[in-house]
Amino acid sequence: MEKVIEIKDLTKLYGNGRGIQDISLDIFQGDIFGFLGPNGAGKTTAMKIMTGLVRPDHGDVKIFGHSVTEEYELAMEKVGCLIEIAEAYPYLSAFDNLKQLARYYPDVDYKRIDEV
Repeated sequence: MEKVIEIKDLTKLYGNGRGIQDISLDIFQGDIFGFLGPNGAGKTTAMKIMTGLVRPDHGDVKIFGHSVTEEYELAMEKVGCLIEIAEAYPYLSAFDNLKQLARYYPDVDYKRIDEV
């Protein structure tokens, strides 16, 4: 089986002492993998490093054999992700929140948003 994601000795520590330390794992094609843990366990930090949004203090992530830090464009070529989507934006009306979410779906017009 092809190795899709390879994480080696991944470390990122923040000033408050939180983060991740020495994570290593391999995920193969066809695997289903999820991060589980309490708030502050490092799930989001790991995912942000895996997608190149945050640089690690140590270690590397390879996607299809390409380093996220050294070959970002090649590593992310077949990747899509959504990290920490807000359920609703408190500064928007209900209509405007639904309008934002409707952009992800075809053929949703203002009439349908009004119905919802």
